[in-house]
Amino acid sequence: MKVLVIAPNDLRIYEGTTVRVTGLTKGISKYVEAVYLASRSLNKELRNAPKLKWLRLKFYRSLTETPLCCINTVLGDNTCKLFLNIFTNTKELERYIDIIYSHFITTLPLALGFKHALDDPPLLIDLHGLYCLQLTKFKLNPIGHMLTHLYTMYEALKLSDEHISGYTLPSQAFKEIVIRCFKIPEWKVHIVPDGLDISSVPHYNEETVERIRQHIGIYDKIVVTYVGTPSYYHGFYDLLQAYKIARKLEQRVFLLLIVPSKDFVIKKLLEAGIDLNDVYVLDSIPRSEVYKYLYASDILVLPHRKGTQFDYLPSNKLLDYIASGRPIISYALPSIFPLLKRYPLKVLVKPNDPRELANGILEAAKFYRGVHINGKQYVKEYDWSNICKVLFQIYTMLLKTV
Repeated sequence: MKVLVIAPNDLRIYEGTTVRVTGLTKGISKYVEAVYLASRSLNKELRNAPKLKWLRLKFYRSLTETPLCCINTVLGDNTCKLFLNIFTNTKELERYIDIIYSHFITTLPLALGFKHALDDPPLLIDLHGLYCLQLTKFKLNPIGHMLTHLYTMYEALKLSDEHISGYTLPSQAFKEIVIRCFKIPEWKVHIVPDGLDISSVPHYNEETVERIRQHIGIYDKIVVTYVGTPSYYHGFYDLLQAYKIARKLEQRVFLLLIVPSKDFVIKKLLEAGIDLNDVYVLDSIPRSEVYKYLYASDILVLPHRKGTQFDYLPSNKLLDYIASGRPIISYALPSIFPLLKRYPLKVLVKPNDPRELANGILEAAKFYRGVHINGKQYVKEYDWSNICKVLFQIYTMLLKTV
């Protein structure tokens, strides 16, 4: 079996989509003859993946993805093969591909171009979120707000496209939303949870923890760490408010942020009136390095907001948090309960309330600071090797039904 994977984002930037694309692409390579990855870039993990052949997408960026979706909507699918000739060299791709696996609905024009250029293989779309559930605020991010609304319209028009053979998504609750809102037959929608590579999670080492804390200058601080996207619906602005509240009550509280874009976050910290001496920001560090900083933290925070897609699917960062074995403070959303049910080091608070989040941070600091457990035992079933067995079964079933 030969698979073509299409990734919409810059895979050198470690955020949720990168984690999912990387994990599924590396994992599935163990079960198939070859994996072709069409993307604008590669990261270190994928460069070393077995059986992977990279198909570089030239000029493919967020600003080019948007007009592609608009043109596809207005002029139809006949334009898609033209898109393909602009962005990549199809001569590097074997004629016979069994499955096209494309991440996010916004890659549909490109996926249809590949489908028409090849021997019409089945197209599987991975939905790691819905634009209609991405709560945004114009004031905080005007361009992002407008793009989200544009993609929401494209999503409504194209998600049930007749050329799509099936869909994968991370949770049962999310599956039910997609089926109900977009009238997609249940047999076409499959659950492929988020995962992690447990073998890449380093062992906890007290000397490494002390060295990192000394290097950053946080040896005597209460380190509150957030890993993820700095957006409104991810709860980033709630976190900044909660941090300011907590700092007034406990001066040792220190914020460690691991985000895709350091410059953007620094700007938002200054706008929020936060002293940069009390914050340490890292961007796009390798996954293996992330765990070292999680180990060096006192509290891990997940402030994702209620009323968004996080009501239906948990952040894949939660798996990393649990694997690190550190205390977790989170808004009490239904999607996280299954993952945190057995995990003992947790504080869950009323959603969308920065003051409650601040109180939860202080509560976690009071009862759990310095506590570390073997978190890997709680997420071993989410190893990518197990997840990709499910994905391979979906591939096989899809080939039998088309």
